[in-house]
Amino acid sequence: IKVNTVDAFQGSESDVIFVSCVRGGSGGVGFLTDPQRLNVALTRAVSTLVVVGNMTTLKTSSPVWRDLVEDAVKRKLFYFYSPSLNLGKLLKHK
Repeated sequence: IKVNTVDAFQGSESDVIFVSCVRGGSGGVGFLTDPQRLNVALTRAVSTLVVVGNMTTLKTSSPVWRDLVEDAVKRKLFYFYSPSLNLGKLLKHK
């Protein structure tokens, strides 16, 4: 498991990437609205990308986030957290 900043993942890939967007809130989403950094965050996963954060905040932060969340909902790849959520099963879902 590698944990690092978005900038540190520039030029590398991993099979599974978790992107933490938990900074979202009344202070905004900071670097997540920067198109280049967002591109790096969203394109490092070879097979599975998991985005964790306040999707309402992200959707209102930029058109790219809005489109990403809406696309995930349409493709039934959007999940609200619950204690019964089986992450292992979700990661095997293709």
